[in-house]
Amino acid sequence: MSTETTLYGPRGLHLNPLRPNALSVPALDGLRGIASCIVFIFHALSAYSPMVYYGYGAGDNLWFHQLPFLRLIYAGPTMVLIFYIVSGYVLALKPLMLIRHERWDQVFHGLSSSIFRRGLRLFLPALISTFAIMLLLYAGFFQYISDKSAENVGFRLSEFDLPAPRLDTFEQQFRHWLYWSCTMMNPCTWDRFYNPYNPHLWTLSVEFRTSFILFLSILALARTKMVFRLLVLTAFIWTFALYRKWEVATSICGMILAEIDLHSGKFDAKNTMLMESEKSGSTWRRRLGQILFFILGLYLASYPKYSGDQALGFRTLSKLVPHQFEKDKDKWWQSIAGMMIIYSLNNAPDIRSIFTSSLVQYFGRISLSIYVVHGPVLHTLGLSVMSASWKYTGRDTPTQKSLSFFVSAAVVLPAVVWAAEVFQESVELPCAKFSKWFETKVTSSAIDKY
Repeated sequence: MSTETTLYGPRGLHLNPLRPNALSVPALDGLRGIASCIVFIFHALSAYSPMVYYGYGAGDNLWFHQLPFLRLIYAGPTMVLIFYIVSGYVLALKPLMLIRHERWDQVFHGLSSSIFRRGLRLFLPALISTFAIMLLLYAGFFQYISDKSAENVGFRLSEFDLPAPRLDTFEQQFRHWLYWSCTMMNPCTWDRFYNPYNPHLWTLSVEFRTSFILFLSILALARTKMVFRLLVLTAFIWTFALYRKWEVATSICGMILAEIDLHSGKFDAKNTMLMESEKSGSTWRRRLGQILFFILGLYLASYPKYSGDQALGFRTLSKLVPHQFEKDKDKWWQSIAGMMIIYSLNNAPDIRSIFTSSLVQYFGRISLSIYVVHGPVLHTLGLSVMSASWKYTGRDTPTQKSLSFFVSAAVVLPAVVWAAEVFQESVELPCAKFSKWFETKVTSSAIDKY
């Protein structure tokens, strides 16, 4: 795919196939792309209505799109857990493959390289984007849009979606940005911090801490037998879930899925690309079973964040959650759903073909950039368009609300995709290259052979 970008738009939109990447699992790249779009839709809706957190039948929540399966279109919390599972899978895949071949030097060099570059890969794009937001904020850009939109509809956003405060001097504004930037990169706390310059980036600090636990687990269990390794990892999952660290539990779930796929021969010894051909002896019953398993995963992924015990289709499921996880019934089922979906993608060619299509792969390529830029776009263009559509269509009835949202989405979604493409080419990819270049300059051996 051509990745050349102009000020008029991304030329990569002609959707040619991506170049093969020896460390890539295409279906999971596609899943990450779809998940990033769902997170965008979730944030676009949650700014104006809490209905995205509930299922059909919970209290006065009677929107048809709150039914199982349909509510997946904005199931943002589920997608976050899926992100963690995919991350655990991808980060663990190459080290586990090297462990299976007992290439201990490469295991060490690979883990060293991954740990060294992890912070740079995650935080450099975030720092650049929030610094740009800080400059626009100090110039009055965000405040003008927020005030003007509030005048149009008489509506104020939640604190999560309001812009950061504009301070009196640039020095004060810079110090404020610097404080929140350092807080975002703080590895010494489990607290969640919502950076006011882009609150949606809270998962980056969580992902940073989680990945270090994953790398440590790989290193600690590298020389153990696979069965013992799986038993210990399962104990880790249960323990972290008990302490409500679901980001760690799901990341280790991804590591287990990678181990299972490697053991079952899903990867070529010379190429880590997932093989497309099914094993011999496959029957239509097997294929049907894989599809039904995937559909069941989608159903469980529909479990709402709040009041699942009142929602249609989930009342019985809520009673099946172990009592230790009474406060996290949603995460229990969403985590299981994520594992089922990812296992299906890696084992069912009929399902995998959807996620390896050109369009889905395109969104997978820019998924991180979508995640970084969608918040600022929603807080500027999105707020302006939504307030304008409300002014002319009204928002007193469900029909008016739905119409205004679809009108806004038709404008904002292409803008998010364009901004993500530009951000990837101008910021994300250069940051990735810089982290690799910086590593080669400060290390004593050619780790880039990994």
